[in-house]
Amino acid sequence: MAIYEIRKYTVKPGTINKQLNIYYQLGYEVQVEHLGMPIIYAKTEVGDVNAYVHLWRYESFNDRLIRRSNLESDPKWKKYKEEVLKYSYQVSQENSILSEAFPSIN
Repeated sequence: MAIYEIRKYTVKPGTINKQLNIYYQLGYEVQVEHLGMPIIYAKTEVGDVNAYVHLWRYESFNDRLIRRSNLESDPKWKKYKEEVLKYSYQVSQENSILSEAFPSIN
């Protein structure tokens, strides 16, 4: 059964576009290369406007572990993470692993 990972990041007020720009320039391609296309990658329009979320689908928890491990060992991802840390825009991060509530009907 597939699992889903939702990640929510909160950044300092006024920095969300800067954070997302760094991600788009340095992180997006390498992340998609290892994890596949996200189901959604979005920023909040109403509510906590300093937050953005992304949702990923994996075939299993083991599939997630393998893909995330490959991502973390990629030099391009390491470069992205180093760049993000330079600016310290991020305030918090929340991750959840979700499973389907009902089996898919085929």
